[in-house]
Amino acid sequence: MGLSEYDKKVLEQLERDLLGADDAFSRKMSSPKVRPVNSAAKLISGALVALVGLSLLVFAAIVHLVVFGVVGFLVALTGLLIASASPSAVADSGKAKPAKAANNAAGYFENRWNQRRDQ
Repeated sequence: MGLSEYDKKVLEQLERDLLGADDAFSRKMSSPKVRPVNSAAKLISGALVALVGLSLLVFAAIVHLVVFGVVGFLVALTGLLIASASPSAVADSGKAKPAKAANNAAGYFENRWNQRRDQ
């Protein structure tokens, strides 16, 4: 169920008042932009580690050594965990403009909401 025009105006007014009145909150909300660390590199390195682990597992099956099998399994599991880990965030060194960032975020969510309503 969507918000009425009155509700949207009230929420926008509350947001403006809150950002204008509380300096600490305003500074917290206008923190630097965050960008994900290269997740493609994580995926590739994780896949390579998993491949090494599977190779150790196959080698252990050929040689009939349980120790290599356990180590190979743990290495393959570690590789899969590295590949599937969510990207960590690093603060961007550039200066962010608080008002523009807030408008972009609000516009982004507004666009997503409108797309959902149109479907």
